[in-house]
Amino acid sequence: MTNNHGTMAIAAATMLACGHCHAEKCKTMQNAFDEVDLRKRLDKLESSHPRLGTHANVLSADLGDRQAYVDALVEEARAIVPLPVLERKQEGRRLLAVSREALRRITTLAIAWMRTRDSALLARAEAEMLAVCAFSDWNPSHYLDVAEMSLGVALGYDWLHDALPADSRETIADGLWRLGLQTAIDDTSWWVRAHNNWGQVCHAGMTAAALALAERHPEAAATVVARAFRNLPLPMATFAPDGVYPEGPMYWDYGTSFNVAFFILVESALGTSYGLDALPGFVGSADFMRHATGPTGRYYNYADCGLSHRNQPTLLWFADRYADRFGGRAAGAFDPEWRAMTEQPRRLVRNRMAPLILMFGLPCDGTPKGAPAPLPLDFHGRGASEIVTMRGAWNDAKAWYVGIKSGTPSASHGHMDGGSFILEAEGVRWACDAGAENYHALESQGYNLWDGAQEGTRWGVFRYGNLSHNIPVVNGERQLVKERADVVAADLNGPSPRATVDLSPLYGRPATRRFHFAERRALEIVDEIGGLKGGDVVRWQMLTQAAAEPRGRVLTLTQDGRRLTLEADVDVVWTVTEATELCHKWDSPLENFRIVSFERKAEADGEMKHAVSIRRSL
Repeated sequence: MTNNHGTMAIAAATMLACGHCHAEKCKTMQNAFDEVDLRKRLDKLESSHPRLGTHANVLSADLGDRQAYVDALVEEARAIVPLPVLERKQEGRRLLAVSREALRRITTLAIAWMRTRDSALLARAEAEMLAVCAFSDWNPSHYLDVAEMSLGVALGYDWLHDALPADSRETIADGLWRLGLQTAIDDTSWWVRAHNNWGQVCHAGMTAAALALAERHPEAAATVVARAFRNLPLPMATFAPDGVYPEGPMYWDYGTSFNVAFFILVESALGTSYGLDALPGFVGSADFMRHATGPTGRYYNYADCGLSHRNQPTLLWFADRYADRFGGRAAGAFDPEWRAMTEQPRRLVRNRMAPLILMFGLPCDGTPKGAPAPLPLDFHGRGASEIVTMRGAWNDAKAWYVGIKSGTPSASHGHMDGGSFILEAEGVRWACDAGAENYHALESQGYNLWDGAQEGTRWGVFRYGNLSHNIPVVNGERQLVKERADVVAADLNGPSPRATVDLSPLYGRPATRRFHFAERRALEIVDEIGGLKGGDVVRWQMLTQAAAEPRGRVLTLTQDGRRLTLEADVDVVWTVTEATELCHKWDSPLENFRIVSFERKAEADGEMKHAVSIRRSL
């Protein structure tokens, strides 16, 4: 192998962000990434399999609290056996659904076989891998498809290596090379230096292929793995400084689960991850996920994020690796994920990443390792997508909760949502974000949802633009996509927290929005906008699922037997508009949502100020 040398600067101070670390890990963090060292480790890699992840716990006779979960995985694997093997059915420009199902099926079947030694499960895993390796390609034009398929086939090949018939083993290895690893060698592919989830997913998937085939294709393996270490800091930089993921909680789950898979792959095969997990904000991103989940259990679904919370087994990796910070799993910070695994395993086993978390060597028992570090009620997370969250209490489904968004529309998967907010109270999400649109539904109509220029078509999608978000709108104009809003003041974790967002850059005129979370059970929003011309129209708007009853400057919302009052401090006329009336033919239906709003005309002095108070109705 050649001795190309690459380095990645990781400041020694980032060691403090780990929570805890083993001595060997600390040593490699100080040394940072060294390609010469990497190639030496690859040269020493034994030819035996499995080498990707630790599987001793899966083979153990005593799985402790995880027995029910493994039983559910075995049951799921048996349900896969009678299904037809996967076919190459592309949806628009994506093969991703097939790749994800292959990853789920192969890993579930492999783990179930390890546990039971049932030959039917082994044969079915073999059949799935042979089927996808017979595809014409894994759709390299949309490289996520290749990466997820490569991860599934690489793990299946590695874990079942010695049990597969020799001819099948060769066919699968050849398919993984031709359709996977070989396509990743080109250094000009844009995803190589991607700053978003593509970088995390693609580098993890192709590293799995490289490590699985390292003895067969040593130079290609060294090239792909070294490149991953050099470039993963690019998407991981988005966690800095406070752990906020710019693409929202749902994409945190996607990108971070593959980031974690990468760590487990390289640490099991090579003995090190060169301290990448100590990059600023990465560990704290697990706390971000707690702050970005409201008392109702729903996400603060800014950017392209769905509303519904999903159990995230990736958090169990954080719980164990940083037990000093998170208190382990059971009774720790991520106890809901642990209870889902042990008490309601059927909720998790269809998650394609759930088998990997089990496979990657978590301890068998759920014994707490200490109390998790207490979280403050409020959170200010900086970054490309800046957020503030404030809540009345933890562990109270009826507590008030406010989420505030700043940042820039041009962030990855960004929306025109600078200055927007969501609100939960009494177990209801009152102020909503419409969240993600169906990509394929738009693309199948020929709609370009990725054109994020100022006049780009992305902003014509109702869920993405200025019309659906809880923001001020001036003369119907869009926010300036290359600009950003910033939280310029945040007085948090007191009895009545406050935050101020400077909207001026987004609106091209002086504009601020102030939030006052009064005694943590009422919210006041104060807007001040200048630089207006006489007659300019400013609209205050909020998306809700509640029934709305206007009465003068007061608006009463009713939902699930609860009532909330919105009151303006000036004379206004509230308007209630069904969201479906604002959607275009290309938008997915947004049933049972409505916009409550009022409009005011600017006076000759060009200044406007108004406040809206939101409180529980008596």
